[in-house]
Amino acid sequence: MTNNSTAYDEYHCLKDLNSFAIFYNCYLQQAIDELKKDYPNITLIYGDYYNAFLWLLQNPVSLGFDNNSLQKACCGIGGEYNYDVQRRCGDPGVPVCIDPSTHISWDGIHLTQNAYSWITRWLIDDMLPKLDCQL
Repeated sequence: MTNNSTAYDEYHCLKDLNSFAIFYNCYLQQAIDELKKDYPNITLIYGDYYNAFLWLLQNPVSLGFDNNSLQKACCGIGGEYNYDVQRRCGDPGVPVCIDPSTHISWDGIHLTQNAYSWITRWLIDDMLPKLDCQL
């Protein structure tokens, strides 16, 4: 966290960390393209987790998430994100939300089953056509 509000984007994510992820993924995709050239008889695809998660953040309400708890952990206590590194999910006295399926974050680190389910659907829809499989 930082007190500098300009460090965050519209989804309350740190811009610098997003920029780093985009930079890394760009180079990863370039490496994959080079491997494809070196090994033309293999199928190698990239699972774009960054854009899958961004899609989740861009469409929370239509996916069944509570717009007021997008950045809050379901299982946690304290602060803007319902997360305290000193009092984590599973510790005595740390509550769990009533309906985890309405939250993206389970414990401030991991996603909920519902969030992982939507990301998995996005990734499958994105990657399956690239596999060139006959279904």
